[in-house]
Amino acid sequence: MADENENLETTICEIDSIGNVTLTNNEVIQSNSYVGRKHFMQIFLKNISSVQLKYKSFPIWILLAVISLIVALSTFNNEQGCFTTSIVLMIIFIVVFFATRKYILIITARGGEKMVEIIDSCADAQNFVDKLVAAQGKMI
Repeated sequence: MADENENLETTICEIDSIGNVTLTNNEVIQSNSYVGRKHFMQIFLKNISSVQLKYKSFPIWILLAVISLIVALSTFNNEQGCFTTSIVLMIIFIVVFFATRKYILIITARGGEKMVEIIDSCADAQNFVDKLVAAQGKMI
């Protein structure tokens, strides 16, 4: 009876960002639906060869903020309207930079198949990776 309870699949952790990634005691399941097209992928924990957590940002927004600051400083004494507009644009560009940062979780199976998930929060991503490593450790 104890062996039957160990073999039952239980959900350990879920990430609900762009797609839905679920970690169970046996596998990682990803299910997405984009514009009527469904995608489903399943990787057993024993078949996972690597887990990566990458960080992606768009530094173009910081560059635009710096350009706006230069324009604001160069027009400080000449035109008050241009100065204010440049400062407002600079603040908007900085906010957009921080709002568009993403974490990318890549789980690679033996054989080269990759499961890719974009995650907003680093804490969610790190929590998922920690639980995935712990679940793999329990299987050994």
